[in-house]
Amino acid sequence: MKTDCPKCGSPSARYMKTETDLILKCLCGLHKVVFSTLTGIEIQHNDTGKDIRLPRVGTRLRRTLSVVLVLEEATTELILERLHEIGEIYDSSDVASYLTILRSKGLVYTTTVRKGIAGGSTWRLTEEAIKIL
Repeated sequence: MKTDCPKCGSPSARYMKTETDLILKCLCGLHKVVFSTLTGIEIQHNDTGKDIRLPRVGTRLRRTLSVVLVLEEATTELILERLHEIGEIYDSSDVASYLTILRSKGLVYTTTVRKGIAGGSTWRLTEEAIKIL
C-alpha cells in the first residue's frame, strides 16, 4: 500500500509486511518499523510529540476525539454510548479503530488496557492534545 513519506513528503512510501513486522519504507531511505508482533505480544511504535495535528472538523475521528475530551477518561463502551447520544451511529469495532488511529497520531493513550474484554480499554487525551485543544 502506497502512502506519503513522513520524512521527505513524496508519495512513493509503502508499507511492507514481514513475518513479525509492518515496515514503512521510502526511496529516500526511510525504514521505520510501525508495528511488531512477537510470540503473541503486540508492540506498537508511535512517534509522539512532533507534528501532532488534530483530525479535520466534521470527521468521525474528530467527533471521537471530542467525546474523549468531554469525558476526560472513559472506556471504549462509554465513548460509544456518548456518540450514540449525539446521534452518531457507530459500532464498537468502529470506535475501537478510531481510538487506535488517534493513539497512533499521539492524541490519546490507554490508561487501562482491556483488549477483548467487555467495556474495552480506558482512554485519555495526551498532554500534547490538551495543549492543542
